[in-house]
Parts: sequence; structure tokens; C-alpha cells
Amino acid sequence: MITDSQFQLAPFVTHIPSDGSHVADGAPDPTTFHVFQDGLDTPDALIVMFAGPPNAVCEIGISRPLLPNTGNVKLSFDLLLGADSLHRLQVIETDLKVTQGGKTANLSGQINRVKGIFQASDSGQGWNDTPIKAELVRYVPNHYELEFKIDFHKGVYSYSSLTLNGVTSIFPAAQQNIPIGKTGWADGAIFQFQLALGPQGGSVLAQLSNAQLEWS
Repeated sequence: MITDSQFQLAPFVTHIPSDGSHVADGAPDPTTFHVFQDGLDTPDALIVMFAGPPNAVCEIGISRPLLPNTGNVKLSFDLLLGADSLHRLQVIETDLKVTQGGKTANLSGQINRVKGIFQASDSGQGWNDTPIKAELVRYVPNHYELEFKIDFHKGVYSYSSLTLNGVTSIFPAAQQNIPIGKTGWADGAIFQFQLALGPQGGSVLAQLSNAQLEWS
């Protein structure tokens, strides 16, 4: 297993719906959106502060090179949200898009707090409900581990498992052997962290820390 030791420290970009990046097209922009790479207890953590009207969306993106692997990749991180922040969010999205030879495995996922479940992407830009229950805890870091398998030779990718706060769930057959799409993007891995406010709007403070990409 090879760990991308610079993942948490890598430069990041920010996106909002109106900037042409196609992040949640049609959703409202936040009224304020700030990101700091300096956590109180974890110096290299990303601190996200944003506020906005109902359904406003913001996103952070990190691009990393591909490391030697046989098709296995694991994304892990800790997410800390305060009580008010947690209840104001309707979606917490964590995407990993891996490209090789112009073809992209869209390893995107999100916690849909309205449904209380984890949703996985399909080969397009849609979301599929999974039977995996996904509830976050207030005031403490929620530890995520997402494992995937990619076979660029066969042109498919699979969701293997989600471990959330020590509880491991295996993805069903519907999330296995999903066709890899052709994007023409440069080789690499893109991590995207997206937050969407619920129907009440408001402000959110979130800390993303201990993020790692592991290849094997």
C-alpha cells in the first residue's frame, strides 16, 4: 500500500454554482465562503466556513497524481461539524474521480441527511440510493473510510465498502462493475468536498482533517 503523504497539504481550489465549474448547476451561491488550511487541533486541517440561502452549495477541490497501484484505492478522512452546522446541511458530498488514459472512474458519494442514507454515483451524474445507513455524530470527528476497485482494462469500477465511525458496510451488487466514462481529462485523482444547505439555509462550520489517499 502506498499513501499519498501530501494529500492533506495539497493546494486546493474552491467552487460555487455560478463560477462555470458546473458545481450544482442552478443551485444558489453562498453569501459567504471561506476556507483556511489551519485547524485548531490539527494544523493541516481544512476549515470551511460558509453561509447562504436555502439549498446553497460550496465545494473544495484537490488534485493529486496517480500513484502505483493494482486498482485498489482507499479514501479516508475525519469530518467535524457542530450541532447547528450538522442540522443545517441536507447533503455532505465526498467525490473521488480517478482518470487514466482519458477515462474516468466517478467514485462519488454523499450522505443524504434527508433520507439518512449513503448515495453512490452511477456512470453518469446521477445518484443511486444504497441500503447503507449513514448518520453523523455531533461535536466529535466522524471518521470515514471509503474503499474502491478500478479496472481500467475492463472499463469498470466498484464501490467496496464504507466504514463510518468504526461501522463497516459492504456495497451491494448495484454498486459493482459500473462502466467507466470517457472524459478526456488528464491522468490523476481529484477529490471534491461539497456541502449543500437544507431548506432553512444558514451558516456552517466544518473541519476536514487526517485526509489520506492510499493506493494498492
